[in-house]
Amino acid sequence: MSRAFAGIELCNTRFDTSIEPSLPCLVADNSNADLIVVGEALTEEDIDALSNLSVTLQCSGKPHIKGSTQKVLGNPLRAVTWLANWLASRGENLKRGQMISSGSCTGMNEAAADDIVVATFGSGAQVCVELALGSRQDGVKL
Repeated sequence: MSRAFAGIELCNTRFDTSIEPSLPCLVADNSNADLIVVGEALTEEDIDALSNLSVTLQCSGKPHIKGSTQKVLGNPLRAVTWLANWLASRGENLKRGQMISSGSCTGMNEAAADDIVVATFGSGAQVCVELALGSRQDGVKL
């Protein structure tokens, strides 16, 4: 691996929020994945410490959420290795320049329209997203 970046995944669903969808429905809905916001590159020192790098999520006036890259299968590189092996078993491979989201370091958290969300990884690599009210009137999950 040559580079890693701070990132925030925005989750969303096509299902009505009053319904608790089954696991097959969640899988069919792309596991609530909507989009990834990519921020600054991690330093080489942070990449070397990737197995247990601190992560802090700040969301407009709410208490900070502390997390760690260790929450991603013990090390995010395990998730990437699993993906590479799974692709290889099907005759495919990862391609240079592809971006991979390895998993959540802080769990799924609610955010609302007009919230500003900042995630800080390790020694300071950040990613920020400002949510705006659009055609949907509800919040999203991070």
